[in-house]
Amino acid sequence: MKHIKLFKTQTEFDKTNMFLSIPNVFLISDTNKLIYNFEKIITIGGGGNFTFGGQCYCSIDDLWIDESVSNLYGRQFKTNQQFISQKELSHYTISDYLTILDRDKTENKLLLFYKSFVSDTNKYVIENNTLTVSDDLGIVTKIEFNGLKRKDNGQRDFIGQMTSYLDNNGNPFIIENKTVERDDAYRRKVTQFVTKEFSDYENDYSPDNKIKLFLWNNDHL
Repeated sequence: MKHIKLFKTQTEFDKTNMFLSIPNVFLISDTNKLIYNFEKIITIGGGGNFTFGGQCYCSIDDLWIDESVSNLYGRQFKTNQQFISQKELSHYTISDYLTILDRDKTENKLLLFYKSFVSDTNKYVIENNTLTVSDDLGIVTKIEFNGLKRKDNGQRDFIGQMTSYLDNNGNPFIIENKTVERDDAYRRKVTQFVTKEFSDYENDYSPDNKIKLFLWNNDHL
């Protein structure tokens, strides 16, 4: 069957971050348990106000998909935020639409915030190669810099430095964290999170088929 997924234990199934199409079938081998058309409840973080206004909502964990991005639009997904669960996934990135987290190609930054994505406050914490972004209500999202997967041997390079996602057009892109020295009197070193095209690496590396759900609200729901 096209959509069957195998898991050894119930614990392994409970921890999966796979974002599955419908129909689907799960088989848990140690109990011979079959689960049909399972819909994962997606945990959405955010909702607090940032200092520059507006509210940002984002899926906390990465969502690994088993189909093309274009097939996801028009669907409603179960989330822990009721008003988001009532919204169909849209290709639009304007305010109050549930969509897929994208990037600003002109400024090479994520559209996670309207201001530059720079870790110079306690709202951005990197630990064990994972960036945790928080607002005044708690965690907004987590981004694991799991590196880029090599085509020749499946090993990952750039762990702790880069990771790849699919944008709302299904095109892969890279998020890179790098330490830079600020051009000011204090010459402080800060970590910046920039986006770059995956095409620069596509000869040697394969992109990860993962996304994040995203909603920006300027009206303070």
